[in-house]
Amino acid sequence: MDAFLSLRDLDRNYLLMLLWLGFDRVTIEVDQQHRYAGKSAYRFGELVRVAADGIFFQTTALLRWIVYAGFLLAGLGIALAAYTLIAYLAGRDLPDWTALPMLILVLAGFIVVSTGVTGLYIGKIFDQVKGRPLYVVDAEISAGDRRPDSYEPPASASASIEAPVEVGPRGPGDPS
Repeated sequence: MDAFLSLRDLDRNYLLMLLWLGFDRVTIEVDQQHRYAGKSAYRFGELVRVAADGIFFQTTALLRWIVYAGFLLAGLGIALAAYTLIAYLAGRDLPDWTALPMLILVLAGFIVVSTGVTGLYIGKIFDQVKGRPLYVVDAEISAGDRRPDSYEPPASASASIEAPVEVGPRGPGDPS
């Protein structure tokens, strides 16, 4: 709860933020009863908006796919240019408009890639502005604490940072 409340996101998507925190999850099955009165505040359009927010505004993965699509377009333009060059060197007659699709594909690919890269930069700025912590610490161990030989971290310690602690057979009266 403390880790969730430490996130300063203004537009909170509860489930995605819990996944981002990285703690262990469990499922509790509940028999859902019929609603006694009223109806859900979320209509279909609002549910679609929440899903779109999760897809478009919580990650930059879609922007990476846009950059890949731009490279694909530019690659198709270059492949068409190579085919045209080979066909020209082989002595085949080519239509006069052959350069137009090559130019459109290469320029469109360049525009899509540059727009996607710009979007990735803006996405990085967006992540910085959120002010999320770099690490979420599950349990803190101070330098003076000693662990027993059979120390088992808690089940939810998947995101914990462990400090090096000496563990050995020394007793409290051992000066070394």
